[in-house]
Amino acid sequence: MNKTDTIFKKSETGNYSFLYNEVYAWLLFLIAPVLIFGVAIKNFKHKHFRKFIVLFGGLYGLFFVPIPNSDATRFQSYYTNLQDYNFNIYWHDITNLASAKNLFPDVYVYTLFYTGHLFSDNPQFFHLITALVYFFVFIKLIGYLYDYNSNIFNKNQRVFFLGIVFLFGFSGGINGVRWPLGSIVYLLGAIMLLTQNNVKYLFLAGLSVLIHFSLYPAVIALAAFYLIPFLRRPSVLLVFVVFALIAGTFFSSLIFANAEAFGDIAENKLTDYTGEGYVEKRANNVAGWNFYVAIYRFGNYYFAVAALAIMAFKQKNLVTNKITNHLFSFAVFMTGISFIANAIVDLSTNRYLVFVSFLTFTYLIYMSTLNEKAKIVRVLMYCYAPLLVLNILLGIRAEWETVSIKLLNNPILAFFL
Repeated sequence: MNKTDTIFKKSETGNYSFLYNEVYAWLLFLIAPVLIFGVAIKNFKHKHFRKFIVLFGGLYGLFFVPIPNSDATRFQSYYTNLQDYNFNIYWHDITNLASAKNLFPDVYVYTLFYTGHLFSDNPQFFHLITALVYFFVFIKLIGYLYDYNSNIFNKNQRVFFLGIVFLFGFSGGINGVRWPLGSIVYLLGAIMLLTQNNVKYLFLAGLSVLIHFSLYPAVIALAAFYLIPFLRRPSVLLVFVVFALIAGTFFSSLIFANAEAFGDIAENKLTDYTGEGYVEKRANNVAGWNFYVAIYRFGNYYFAVAALAIMAFKQKNLVTNKITNHLFSFAVFMTGISFIANAIVDLSTNRYLVFVSFLTFTYLIYMSTLNEKAKIVRVLMYCYAPLLVLNILLGIRAEWETVSIKLLNNPILAFFL
């Protein structure tokens, strides 16, 4: 008998009784949240269990241990110093985002400050809200891929799906506050746009700019790709990628020379990420990494670029459809943009690496569904599997530093003791 069946009753048809499960699930969440978290993962195909993953993520945020010198630490300090943050101040901040006096050019973070202070001045509530929002969108993203690929836990698809799950980092959504959430909102909108061909999802991707302003070039790229069919032609994509790889410095010089045209906020951000002190600090940080850390940080990207190059030649002999063609083309398009970004910022700062990795893995999932017995798909899966294992092991090791022991007991009761 399945262990889950001892807790969750099945009907005569073999389906779980929703009401019966719901009552027991909530009771288990209140008594031992970590157990219902495991049950929810095991039963991910049942959508009503997914909320318990989000709620457990909220508890993770409530007891979150920030990594020193991370964005979470800085935002925690800001939150503590804004105890009198009321609606008038909030409204002033979000209507003056371009002001030099404003700390952030994003609506989202000020909304977090205001919403959090409605409940408590304790900065852990800030992490709680950050975690709830992040995990809600994260589950929507991976749930969308899961629901539209019914065989996703078959051998080939499973490896790439897990690659996506461990691509972002669970603590990153809380430690990073703005960028991790903004990136998955953007990717959710992009994937839904590419797979459903509905322009409303372009606006969903556009919401990411309200979370992190630096995502606006990615939104412009998505809009251009979707609205200008010329950019989706294979020959155009090939020329763009090759030119971006060879002449990336030309593009970067052009961007630096015309930085003022993008507005004060964009110009300031460009200066921040390319300033001498910032670049030296990042270089020293990277120099101190062990070799496996570099593989962990950049391995997904290099694998993705190699996989796209291989599939460019092999997919003509495979089954494809409009969705896989769009996914492949946009992944290649974003690869070209990542080459340009590499000429502007250092590799560890280039956030387009994650986009290329995610889009490639998503493309490979859809291709695996259409070509379950294709040799090239199996070869790519076997090549990526060792890297996935490394990502999981190092990822768990990094996440563990942010976990409070209270989370593994009864965090709900512990918070009030």
